[in-house]
Amino acid sequence: MLENHSYTYKRHRPEHTLLYQLVEQYYPDFIELLSHQGKSLPRHVEKEFEEFLKCGRLENGFLRVVCDDCKH
Repeated sequence: MLENHSYTYKRHRPEHTLLYQLVEQYYPDFIELLSHQGKSLPRHVEKEFEEFLKCGRLENGFLRVVCDDCKH
């Protein structure tokens, strides 16, 4: 038997973490510095940094899912 629990969603706020703040602040300057040196990161690495900065941010969209049976 399933117990009736009340769950409250608490959004993860990546922009409040130190890692996120460091990447957000220094990554653009790092890419620019590499560009001035005629260098670049591999595209898959750039893509990971770009996706990291989008992840968890509401302005990039979100999905709310509800179970049709239990409404959880």
